[in-house]
Amino acid sequence: MKITEGQEQWLQLERQSLIEEISRLQKSREENNSASNYDIAVSVAKLNNRKREINRMLATSEVVKNPNTRRMEIGSKARVFVKTGTDDRELLEVELIEKKVGINPNNHCYTIDSPLGRAIFHKEIGEKSRYITQEGYRAQAEIVAIEFEREGLGKTTVMRKK
Repeated sequence: MKITEGQEQWLQLERQSLIEEISRLQKSREENNSASNYDIAVSVAKLNNRKREINRMLATSEVVKNPNTRRMEIGSKARVFVKTGTDDRELLEVELIEKKVGINPNNHCYTIDSPLGRAIFHKEIGEKSRYITQEGYRAQAEIVAIEFEREGLGKTTVMRKK
């Protein structure tokens, strides 16, 4: 599986918060009566399962950086015009990910299996594609800019020609 650097950071933060919560619950278990110990043990087991899942993902996933390409790939960040209906046009900030792996506060991440993600995956700047939204509406997406890192130059944005 491929995860972005941002996803890797969020998984590490989630793992750390799980470790802290498990520790807190275990201390609470030692202080409480036996009636609530079962509930605490169940909670700790669930948290430990999630921690193991995160450890497995971090150990086995390929971390992809924002690719140095003019095509939308996993890890690409771009600005995309989305047109639904006749006059509805919206400029979206998009990061393309393979799949959601946990709590991610970035609502601009789109998986390659989502309608918009499928529409723009492997597309270049200026290309348009049509797709059906999750709500069932017809839409058109056009990639207007892709941002990537260039070694020695830092962040670069390539925009479509007008």
